[in-house]
Amino acid sequence: MYNGRTGEQIKTEIFIGPTYYQRLKHMVVDKVHCTTGDHEVLTSNG
Repeated sequence: MYNGRTGEQIKTEIFIGPTYYQRLKHMVVDKVHCTTGDHEVLTSNG
């Protein structure tokens, strides 16, 4: 491994393990409840 600024070699052990990614179901479409008309913030009525 090398230092990105100086280009000097860094003497160390490197471990590269598996990386996992998971898609979370936090889509705006699933969270929108009121899209038209007046929307009351206090009571969440729309």
